Amino acid sequence: MAAKAASGELDSVTKLPGYLRTASRNLAKDALRALQRDPVRYDSEFVAAIPPPRVSPDDADLLERLVVPLIDAMPRTQRRKIVQLQSQGLEDTDIASVLGIDRIRLHKDRSSAVVELRSKLGKHIRDGHRKQTRRVEKDG
Repeated sequence: MAAKAASGELDSVTKLPGYLRTASRNLAKDALRALQRDPVRYDSEFVAAIPPPRVSPDDADLLERLVVPLIDAMPRTQRRKIVQLQSQGLEDTDIASVLGIDRIRLHKDRSSAVVELRSKLGKHIRDGHRKQTRRVEKDG
């Protein structure tokens, strides 16, 4: 567009400043979105340092003390195996390849296993982190 304007081929109706402003804004938005998608790839002074994951030493103890016994008490199903492997730190792709299932099946089974574990761990979950249910206690 700028080349056409410089050579005089641009129509008199075209609003060049508006076009250039919109184009530059869109290019800036694209750059910011790319930065948000993969901040590690862009080494710049404008990129905030990525904070380390918030893992306390008590988390491993909590996992061993509360979650692992509940996983072991689950029936011997594929759901149990999925949450066992996940609690050992395996990624989804690794778990799917070990069990020979696709990722969609993995996500469905893990979701139902997590619901089961969450219901058993309910008394240990802080109030603000519990799922809200629609059940109403009836007088009775």
